[in-house]
Amino acid sequence: MLPTWPDVMKFDIPENPTIFDIGGFKGDWVQIAMDNYKNPTIHVFEPVKSFYEGIKRRWKNHPNVKVYNFGLSDKNREETISIQGDSSSVFIKKGEMEVIKLRDIREFLIEENIFHVDLAKINIEGEEYRLMKYLTSTSELNVFDNYLIQFHTFIDNHIEKRQAIVDEMSNFYDRIFNYEFVFEGWSTKKIQKINCLGDSHVSSFANQPKLIKENQYSSNNSIHSYRFGPYLAYNLPEKQNVIFEAKKIPKNENILFCFGEIDCRAQVKRISENTGKSANVVIDEIVKNYLSAIDSVGNENAILFSVTPELKEKPHWYYYKDHLESFDCPKGSLPERKSYKELFNLKIKEEAEKRGFKYVSIYNELLDKKGTPKEVYYLDDIHLESKKVMYLIKRSLLKSGLNEVKK
Repeated sequence: MLPTWPDVMKFDIPENPTIFDIGGFKGDWVQIAMDNYKNPTIHVFEPVKSFYEGIKRRWKNHPNVKVYNFGLSDKNREETISIQGDSSSVFIKKGEMEVIKLRDIREFLIEENIFHVDLAKINIEGEEYRLMKYLTSTSELNVFDNYLIQFHTFIDNHIEKRQAIVDEMSNFYDRIFNYEFVFEGWSTKKIQKINCLGDSHVSSFANQPKLIKENQYSSNNSIHSYRFGPYLAYNLPEKQNVIFEAKKIPKNENILFCFGEIDCRAQVKRISENTGKSANVVIDEIVKNYLSAIDSVGNENAILFSVTPELKEKPHWYYYKDHLESFDCPKGSLPERKSYKELFNLKIKEEAEKRGFKYVSIYNELLDKKGTPKEVYYLDDIHLESKKVMYLIKRSLLKSGLNEVKK
């Protein structure tokens, strides 16, 4: 017995969601999405010209329905599609043919500044294998909270191809229903409760458009963050207010520490110049002090978060040019600070492994193939924009085994 739409629209989605309809055909599913979710913004992707124009006419008075005359796949290219109604496919080579455009889904997301999608419905007559194989190999898989996918059976080795995709998706998603080769639904695994303590960079966990104010909490579902002042990892043992807050957290709950940015940006070079010690020795001392503070809390569920790259040689220079003696004024060249940060991350990862702590990092995901930070992820030239990096953070948390275990 085939499922009905109520059978496959079982996703827990908030109001005002962002939804992708990949394979729009006549635009019928847009109405189904509107009937099930409150005030959605729906992006419809339909590469066949006549179908695209029909959807445009049908939904022309709905500004929250955005229609594109291309499909989404693993790379930018043109394909020849056989026009077979709702079975039109690039894998069929008969009947009326049309040249269509496909777009790289990752490139589209970044160009359109889309870093969170509540639901993607995918029904693209065989192209789903290429699209999902590509997505499961990239961080952008986790941009999407939920997937509604139809896998088709007329593709060579379709069972093996689907199983490979399922195996990869299962690392980050739970399959919440499965009507075999009709429609299946996937929802992102839920994150354990995590208490995040840190300097201004802890704002990355807040999913807000700006930084958390000092000495304030911010709650983002299961992730709770508290921002302290501009503290150093080096002198964290002296910051009793941090230790006090950390000890208040129950020992069976996760506690994530996010310090070290200022140390790497300013203090490593400064201390090295003042003492004659090498940068490596200074970083060792910073890490030793940092971990001694964390050890004093006595929480075995500690998580250490990596520091992140900077964008500029002279970050925040509009301020520091008049405050050169500020303790957090950048010292050293950008390549030097990059080397400090990478060594600091390596050291805290090693210390976490020794103690059985988790180590969570999005450092590499923020760099392009040349090792240059991707400016699109930044709120300013030092801080990340939380709403744009949350999918990377959640992905890293899930990879570290911090998903909520089903009872």
